[in-house]
Amino acid sequence: MKKICKKICLAILPLITGIATSCSELESLEYSKVNSDLYPTTERDMLDLVTSNAYGALRNDGYSGAFNAATGFYLLADMASDIGLCKWGWGTLPFAYFQEPDPHDPSNDRSGRRKWTDCLRELSKMEMTIDRIEQISGVNADLKARSIAELECGQGFMGFLLWDWYGGLVIADRETLRNPQDVKILPRKTSQQTIEYIESKLKSAINSGALVKRYDKGDANYGRFTEGLSHTLLLKLYMQTKQWDKAITEGRELMKSEYGYELVTTAGGAASAYANIFTNANEGNKETIWATNGLKDYQEHIWYDHVIAWDGYKMTVNFFNTFETGEERADTSQENGDGSFSTVIGIPGSGIPNPGEAEKGLYPLKYEVSTNPYTVDCYTDWIVYRYADVITLLSEALVQQSGAVTQEAVD
Repeated sequence: MKKICKKICLAILPLITGIATSCSELESLEYSKVNSDLYPTTERDMLDLVTSNAYGALRNDGYSGAFNAATGFYLLADMASDIGLCKWGWGTLPFAYFQEPDPHDPSNDRSGRRKWTDCLRELSKMEMTIDRIEQISGVNADLKARSIAELECGQGFMGFLLWDWYGGLVIADRETLRNPQDVKILPRKTSQQTIEYIESKLKSAINSGALVKRYDKGDANYGRFTEGLSHTLLLKLYMQTKQWDKAITEGRELMKSEYGYELVTTAGGAASAYANIFTNANEGNKETIWATNGLKDYQEHIWYDHVIAWDGYKMTVNFFNTFETGEERADTSQENGDGSFSTVIGIPGSGIPNPGEAEKGLYPLKYEVSTNPYTVDCYTDWIVYRYADVITLLSEALVQQSGAVTQEAVD
């Protein structure tokens, strides 16, 4: 038996030695880091990165995205003005809606839904995505250029939204982002520096020549960022900063026939031409410059949860009363079902006082309900910018520049 064991040991000794030698030549792989030799390398990788890091940030899906119907930029902007109110009490204290935790119920921490610092990170994520895509070789050059241009447009877009609210931003440079473990405190840029950042990103996207003017609804790329969107963002930036000459240039650019924008002037099956803009049947109409895509079971917004099911968001009566007689916008606003207005009431123990006078509001029902209004998830595209906005801004810029109401502005 001992002889057999000895022979077996002698037989496997060279094998063990060989394994040991092979093991000494193995290279260690660190799985906590993305291996750039493996990902991203393909066109699909590239498109997935753009979808996640650009379009993921600027969507309207439930409680997610910069335009979501619960805590999005534009919703909160209306609630903090004389346009909108919320029956749950925030209409009387509009800025309480931003505080964290809930000032009326400290146990209700709503902070996770309203941390706009998360949006600031999206600028960095898009910058690093550009960095990764630039290093990919062997993919379609036009698709690669478009991907980078879409990310730059996304940076200008998110940067504009944040600057509009907060002024100067903290914007990380690429070298800093490549070394995330280094402790580095970045200074907040001035408002002017932030404006220059936004402008440079949008112009780079336009000048790349990689973006199309606009997409029709039937196009597989409908919903992607376009040259038209980039010019619209520049127009709004120049209007905000009172650069009338530049605003006029952008407005006139968007009126060129190659963009194909037109006002919706027919009612279709809706109550009016205005209401027809926001229907399922007329999604992707030529008045739409950019909208967040809605798709049943994939991306649905919850506007009607807040308006109808939960009886929350309202349009103020004072704002409604600014509509002229026959105004088509009135077709998408209505009182309660019984013809009366809603009232905002005090909530016992909440700290919200009962207003001396009942605060009234109307249901803003601009978007067509695409499902039962009491299941309320809606997948009608959420329109962010329209051609009507462009020509109105251009008219204003012409008046501001000349100091008079010109015929071009009237036309």
